[in-house]
Amino acid sequence: MNESVRPATLSRGTPSQRESRRRVHGLHFVIQQAVRNAFTVVVVIGFVAPVVIPWVGWMPFAFWAGPTLVAFGARMILLRRATKIEVVEENPERWGRRLLVSTLGSGVFGASAPLILFPLLPPQEQMFLTMIICCWVTGAMTSVGVYTRFYVSYVIVFFAPLIVAWLMTDNPDVASITIMLAVYGAIMSNFSRVFAKQVLEGVEIRFQNEELIYELDSARRTAEAASHAKSRFLAVASHDLRQPLHALTILSGLLRRLSTSEKVGEVAQQIVKSVSSLERLFSSLLDLSRLEVGAVQPESRPVSLRAIVDQLSVEFRSRAEEKGLRFEARCSDVTIVTDPVLLERVLRNLIDNAIKYTDDGGVELSCEQRGDEVVVRVTDSGPGIRPEDRDAVFQEFFQASGGRHRETGLGLGLAIVKRLADLLECSIETESELGIGTTFRLIIPGGFLCEDAARSGSEAREGSNVDLQGFSIVYIDDDVQVHDAMGLLLREWGCESVIAPSLAQARVQLRERRIRPEAVLSDYSLAGGATGPAVIEALRQEYGALPAAIITGEIGPGASENLKASEYPVLLKPVHPDELRKLLEVFRSIG
Repeated sequence: MNESVRPATLSRGTPSQRESRRRVHGLHFVIQQAVRNAFTVVVVIGFVAPVVIPWVGWMPFAFWAGPTLVAFGARMILLRRATKIEVVEENPERWGRRLLVSTLGSGVFGASAPLILFPLLPPQEQMFLTMIICCWVTGAMTSVGVYTRFYVSYVIVFFAPLIVAWLMTDNPDVASITIMLAVYGAIMSNFSRVFAKQVLEGVEIRFQNEELIYELDSARRTAEAASHAKSRFLAVASHDLRQPLHALTILSGLLRRLSTSEKVGEVAQQIVKSVSSLERLFSSLLDLSRLEVGAVQPESRPVSLRAIVDQLSVEFRSRAEEKGLRFEARCSDVTIVTDPVLLERVLRNLIDNAIKYTDDGGVELSCEQRGDEVVVRVTDSGPGIRPEDRDAVFQEFFQASGGRHRETGLGLGLAIVKRLADLLECSIETESELGIGTTFRLIIPGGFLCEDAARSGSEAREGSNVDLQGFSIVYIDDDVQVHDAMGLLLREWGCESVIAPSLAQARVQLRERRIRPEAVLSDYSLAGGATGPAVIEALRQEYGALPAAIITGEIGPGASENLKASEYPVLLKPVHPDELRKLLEVFRSIG
C-alpha cells in the first residue's frame, strides 16, 4: 500500500460519502454474483428438460429454453467488465441501470415457462415446474437480494406468470396453490430486506477492518520511522558528542601540568572551542525537543528586517572570512510583524548551514519585498543538494552531503528551520544544482507586513555595558555541579553572590553574610517539590520587589505553560554567559 496516499475506499468522509461508498460496493457484490451464477440457468434447464419434453415436445421447450439461455448469456457478457470495482466506481448509476434492465429482461424470458408449458403438462409436472421456479427465485437472493425493491420486482416477474398459469388450469386446488405462491413471494421479499441489511453491514465491517489495518500500518511506519530516527541520532551523536568531550579530556589533563601563562592561554582557547562545539550540539537538541513538545510559541511584534540582517551580517562575516569565503548581505527597508527571536534563529541556522558546507566562493543573505510577500534568500556556492534529497534535508539527523562533514553537527539545523518556519506561518523553498550551490528562500506572507516603522533591531541589541561590581545576586539551583561554575562567573563580573540549593540555605547565607539581595535567579524545579516562582515570591516578601528570572532546562508542556503564565523572564540551560550578563545589566539598570 502506498505510504503517502490513503486509498479512496478507506477515506472516512462525510456520512453521505460513506453511504455512497457502501452502495457502490453493494452494487459490485451483486454484479459479481450475477456473473458467477449465470451458469445456474443451464442447470435449471437441464433439470426441466427430461421432465417436460416427453409431454410438450422439443419445439415448445426450445421456444422457451433458447431465448432464456440467450438472455442470461447476454446479461453475463454485458456485466462482465463491472466485476472490477474500479469500473463500477467510475459510473455506478450506469451499471446499476444495466443490472436492473438485464436482470429483469432475462427474468421475463425465464418466467415465461409456465405460460408456454403449463397447458401441455399434467398436474404432477406442473407442480414440478412450480417448484423449480420457486427454487430459482430463492437462489436469485444471492444475486439481487441486496436491493430489496429490485428483488421484489424480480419476484413479481416470476410469480405473476406462474399464478396466472395456475389460474388458467382446472385444478381443484388452484386457490390454495395461488395463495401459497403469493405468501411465499411475500416471505422471500421480507427475507430480502434482512439479507440486504446483513450484506451492507458486512461491507461496512470490511471498511472498518481495512481502516484499522491502515491505521495499524500507519502506526507501524511511524514507530519504524521513530526507531530509525533514534538509530540515526545514536550513530551521529555518539561521534559528534564524543569529539569535543575527547578534546576537553585531553586539554584539561594538559592544563594541570602546564607552568607558563602563555601555554595556559593557548590551551584555554582550545577549551573554549570545544565547549562552543558542545554548546551548539546540545542547543540544537534542546531546541528540537522544545519544538516537539510545543514549548515554543511565537511572540510577535513589529520588527525591522534590515536590523536583523545587519546583526547577522556582523556575526557571520568574520566566520566566513576565516574559511576564506565571501559574505554579502543586503536588505530593503521592510518592517514585519513576527517573533524576531524565532525569525533570527531561522536565518542563523540557514547561514550557519551554508557556511558549514561551502568551501569555495561565498554566501549571500538578501531580502526583498516581492508583491505582497517578503522573500529572504540564503545562497551558497557549496556542493548542492541532490534532487532526491531536497525534502529529506529537513528531516532530523540528515546531512545532504550523503556523509559526515568535517565540522561537527547533528543534522538538526534545517529540521529546526522547517519547524520554526511552520510556527511563524512562513514557507521554505529550496533551489539547488549539484556543483553550483543552493538557495533557501523563506517566504513571509504579505499579511505580516507592517506599515509602521519598527524600532531598529541594532538599537534594541545595543547593551548599556552596566558595571556589575558589588551587585548582590541570589542564585538557587539544587544541581550543585553548577554552583562552582556560576560562582566563578559572577565573581569575575564583580558580583556578590549567594549560591544555594534551596531557599532555606540561601536565607542562612544571607543572614550570616548580612547581604541584602538585589536580584534573584532560580531554577524552576527544586528539591522537595519547590518551584522557582515560589522561591522568588518568598524572597520578595522579605526584601521587596526584586528583579528575578528563571534559569531552567524544563521543556515539558506543563512547565512551559506555567512559565509562560509567570511574569519572570526565562533563560533555558545551557545559558551563554553573554546572555546572562545582558540580563543582569538590565536588572541593575532598573533596580
